[in-house]
Amino acid sequence: MNFQELYYQNPYQTTFEAEVLTCTPGPDSNTYYLTLSQTLFYPEGGGQPADKGTLTVLPDCPDSSAQGQPGSCPEASAQNQSGNSPRTTSQSQSVSCPEASAQNQCSSCRENASGVLCDNCPDRSTSSEPLSVLDVQDSDRGVLHVTAKPLSTGTRVRGEIDWSFRFPLMQNHTGEHIISGLVHRKYGYENVGFHMSDVITLDLSGPLTWNEAMEIEQQANEVVYADLPVDVLYPDDAELESIDYRSKKELEGAVRIIHIDDADDCACCGLHVRHTGEVGLIKLLSLMNHRGGVRITMLSGRQALRYFEQIHDASTAVGQLLSVKPHETLDAVQHLLQESLNKDRKIADINQRYFQAKADSFTEKKDLILCFEEQMNQVELRKFCDLLVKSGKGTICAVLTETEPDTWQYCIGSTEVDLRAAVKVLNEQLNGRGGGKPVMVQGTFHADADAIETALKKTLV
Repeated sequence: MNFQELYYQNPYQTTFEAEVLTCTPGPDSNTYYLTLSQTLFYPEGGGQPADKGTLTVLPDCPDSSAQGQPGSCPEASAQNQSGNSPRTTSQSQSVSCPEASAQNQCSSCRENASGVLCDNCPDRSTSSEPLSVLDVQDSDRGVLHVTAKPLSTGTRVRGEIDWSFRFPLMQNHTGEHIISGLVHRKYGYENVGFHMSDVITLDLSGPLTWNEAMEIEQQANEVVYADLPVDVLYPDDAELESIDYRSKKELEGAVRIIHIDDADDCACCGLHVRHTGEVGLIKLLSLMNHRGGVRITMLSGRQALRYFEQIHDASTAVGQLLSVKPHETLDAVQHLLQESLNKDRKIADINQRYFQAKADSFTEKKDLILCFEEQMNQVELRKFCDLLVKSGKGTICAVLTETEPDTWQYCIGSTEVDLRAAVKVLNEQLNGRGGGKPVMVQGTFHADADAIETALKKTLV
């Protein structure tokens, strides 16, 4: 039987029937690789992820071939008062066939040395529960459908792809072609990298500014609004010579070209929408320099809509918090940040005065100045400790603040003593971590204040 790539014949088709040609264990012993007589499942390739979906075993009958309808059963049809074949009474529910069940029964189903299961096991070949297709990969054996359970050779199945997963990929893939094609026509750059996941990542071979990218985005959406046909061409050698098409590599054999008037001609193995209008929306999200060119992230279609729904919801929520309209949030946040910056400056000034007053309170030089402070961050700890050291009021100065019960951040400084060896001892005694340079060490102790004070005085003095 000749294998048929149904996903190329009609990428909008969502269900099909086929026969299992081969079933082999996967390398991890928890998966199986199935090849089918035909398939709608697109295998990962060309930057486009594999389809998702299910396979459901169809009812079988010994004389189904005489009926000319593989998978049908006269007895089951007789029970079906509507006259429909069993496999069409519902999308995924199979109707049992007494003859088939009797034939397929076996006493046990165990893996033999080769890892192949019994072909007649009912658990293997007659279950009506949909079997998830975990992955789809192309190989020299054909398209491999990865499943968690095996199916017998010759089993007829009904496949159903996850359209809610495939269609956004088609929108994004066509959107990427429009962007890449317009960039190529205007600047001559090549698409040298393409990946589809939560966002589309597109690597171009030359530089672009954000303003230039926005001009391309506007042109791309004009192509969408024009609702142009997205043609799939299979030109012969002579016709191919006359087409200026994009391609990432040298191609052999039949070449599949995606053509969009005034936008793109590109060799591509992926799936696309029929008309550009189905893309709905193209939006570039970011642009960064990358390997002598630029990397663009973008979204199209439903994913772009969902993205802007999230942005709108977040902007609306922020606006409600700030008592402004969604389009006024930028000015409001900038104003809020400026107020916060002014407060931080005032706090820093007050802290500096406090640090100086505390240092001035030590009238005589001490071997160890020890200060337990409240609610200081690491920057404030370091500034206070540095000021104490520079004031010359202590041979060694230690400032600590409690971040959680019996958890203290510390900063210890000295211009006269190498602190590195001492802090190792302190960390062992006080369940601490940290270190630094000879003149200053920082870290965290896990102990109570009395234990810390005792250890510091014993080790440092």
